[in-house]
Amino acid sequence: MTTPSSPLHGLLETPVLTDDDMHARIVTIVGPAMFPQLWLLFFTPLGYQLPLVVPLADPEEGLPESEQCEVMLSALAGAAREMADHPCGVLVIERPDQTTIRTRDQKWARRLHFASNTVGLPLRGAYISLASGVRPLPLTPG
Repeated sequence: MTTPSSPLHGLLETPVLTDDDMHARIVTIVGPAMFPQLWLLFFTPLGYQLPLVVPLADPEEGLPESEQCEVMLSALAGAAREMADHPCGVLVIERPDQTTIRTRDQKWARRLHFASNTVGLPLRGAYISLASGVRPLPLTPG
């Protein structure tokens, strides 16, 4: 539950229905990159954002293993399921020192996508926040 003074108050009452809506929501919440981290946001099947926005510090070295991603997403999906039936997730990788998408970012996004499928949390999208702004992050094979 949010209060009228909460920054999320109006956002939680407005559904995110299109890709453009989602891009605008990510820009509003995350904006241009400031810290290297991963954001996880959760939505209902009707597009309403849940009041669960999780920024996680970037690993200092390497990427989390698949099993670690599964444990993390399982716990967060459990919290989201307490708020809504059949939630979906959106991930945003924040990279303040980059102006382009790098292989490491796509690898992490794919790893998280695979983990989300394993724990039964559909991903509605993946984005990257760069110093130059927010854009979709393709989940290309590889």
